[in-house]
Amino acid sequence: MKIFFGKFFEICLILTTFLPLYGLTFMCLVCIGIPSFMIQYLVKIFAKFLHPEWAGMMSGKDAIMGTDNMFQKSRNILLWYNMLERDVSLEEIRTNFDELIVKRKDPSTGRLVYPKYQQYYESWCGYNFWKWDYEFDIRNHVKMLPGSNELNVTNEKQLLSRLAPLMTDSFSMKRPYWECFCVPNYLPKGEKIPNKTLIIYRMHHGIGDGYSFLKCFMQHLCNDNLEKVIKLKESSNLGKREKSKFWQFLNQFWFFIQIPYVSIKQCFIDIDSNVWFISKDSLQDDCHLSMTKKISVSSIKQVYKRYNVSFATVLFSALAGGINKYLKWKNFDSKSNEIPKIIRCFTPFPWKNHPNNKLTNHWLV
Repeated sequence: MKIFFGKFFEICLILTTFLPLYGLTFMCLVCIGIPSFMIQYLVKIFAKFLHPEWAGMMSGKDAIMGTDNMFQKSRNILLWYNMLERDVSLEEIRTNFDELIVKRKDPSTGRLVYPKYQQYYESWCGYNFWKWDYEFDIRNHVKMLPGSNELNVTNEKQLLSRLAPLMTDSFSMKRPYWECFCVPNYLPKGEKIPNKTLIIYRMHHGIGDGYSFLKCFMQHLCNDNLEKVIKLKESSNLGKREKSKFWQFLNQFWFFIQIPYVSIKQCFIDIDSNVWFISKDSLQDDCHLSMTKKISVSSIKQVYKRYNVSFATVLFSALAGGINKYLKWKNFDSKSNEIPKIIRCFTPFPWKNHPNNKLTNHWLV
């Protein structure tokens, strides 16, 4: 009963208090949205005639992730690594990456499958465009991790101290915004023989999302099965009514109705003010990394199957628990509300029908 009245109150609030906003939203769409799309279309047409050598305009989601100044300090960085069970030379890594990914072509068209590895983007008339790096050299992108070499051993503590600067390090101008680092003679924690090689990938989010890179490397570098990649699945608890097209139409219509209300709520009401939230002006942009023990995917699957939740729910629960333990370790008190019950965050998820053999940002939040 409490849930019913809570939902009823929310509907009444939307239909009464925020009703004038729908007219304002419609006017903004007509006066701002439509002219903006027309200007974008005209800029795109002029770019084809004036600069036919360019590769094309960035998509909307790529442009959203590419708004930071990556020539000073990058903020939208994707960073992960693979560990090889043998010693691999830097030249072998360069050759494999260049042939298997950078220069890979589609047999049916003869075009590059992943052209963004040889492109960078710059702004023109207020819009970002992809441009070719005609002096592309794989040696500028696949290199030794600073502080590591083929003679010295790198342990876990040294690795973390060298990875932290990569989270905010800048990129070179007029070069593709990605790097691949080699760490030979890596000694994982608990082992005695440094016979492993780490390959660290550092990609700017404007090129694509993590799902794109994961599929790319699993297919062409690891020769692994894409079925192992965790997918965003539809809830199995949905009944026939929820799966019907009419019910989906009602959900989409209700989503459209809520847009002004949710927008106002997020901008003015749902703003965190607690010990965990720090304003951008106060941030120093220094990054610190720590590493947990290895957590197997099979153990996560056991948890979400047992409690009938999603894979992401288990990960977020673990993250929330870690933050809570950290705040307690720092002697913050939960009784005096120093430890917040809710921490809001911007979280992208890979959206359904994610394109294969393409680097792109295809997500929802």
